[in-house]
Amino acid sequence: IIGMDTIAALKKRTPNALLVDAGDYLQGNPLVNLNQGKNAVELMKLAGYDAAALGNHEFDFGLEPLRARMAEAAALPNPMAMLCANVLKADGTPFAVPWTVFTVNGLKIGVFGLTTEDTAVQTNPKNVAGLTFAEVEASARKAVESLRAQGCDVVIALTHVGTEGVIGTKSTDIAARVSGLDVVIDGH
Repeated sequence: IIGMDTIAALKKRTPNALLVDAGDYLQGNPLVNLNQGKNAVELMKLAGYDAAALGNHEFDFGLEPLRARMAEAAALPNPMAMLCANVLKADGTPFAVPWTVFTVNGLKIGVFGLTTEDTAVQTNPKNVAGLTFAEVEASARKAVESLRAQGCDVVIALTHVGTEGVIGTKSTDIAARVSGLDVVIDGH
């Protein structure tokens, strides 16, 4: 949250820019912990964020607060997409919006989110009960395929997967092995 004023000023001064985040924005600061991330969503929307991936710490307060934050983020004015292509509900449907498309300077830009598969063991199990964290590389391929089929000129992955100290697939692996990706922005 510290520095949000600077981020907002940069967004305002940069026409036709997308402002995105790679996750873990709803927890970890006393201001946002007091109301389970509500302040973070409000500030991010005021700053002009367009999209953000769900990080593992977005699940720390449980599913109901997270659903509330996702609804607040999507609401007008200044909607912000909270994205995740690899977290599925028990029926196999996406838990969150997997991807979105923006048009900037005539370019169609597809943005999707990924959350580390380790989330289920990094938070209290009751916080993710009924959810499946699908394999990130396969989920990335599916997202890229869908976004390219929608005519996206550019595809951006917001990966809350990590690059160091990660067991299994890293964001650098996704960047190297998933064709059709133009930009990978990593968190975790």
